[in-house]
Amino acid sequence: MGTLSMPIDEAAETPKCSPGTSNTVSPFDISLVPNIKKRTTTRGRKATRSSLITGSPYKDQLTKSLEKSAPKKTS
Repeated sequence: MGTLSMPIDEAAETPKCSPGTSNTVSPFDISLVPNIKKRTTTRGRKATRSSLITGSPYKDQLTKSLEKSAPKKTS
């Protein structure tokens, strides 16, 4: 039987790294490192300042606005 000879590719035989370096492959050579995306907030409301509601002009304004926005009962 005859022997099969494969064509020799010179580019495949030459090392791709410079002389004196190791032939190890790092994970960075195989695939890229994914970029970390900044997380966005999904809050619907903006934060408001806290206030003391006992007997202040703000309390009067708040109660009036709550009375206006409260659903009216129809019977």
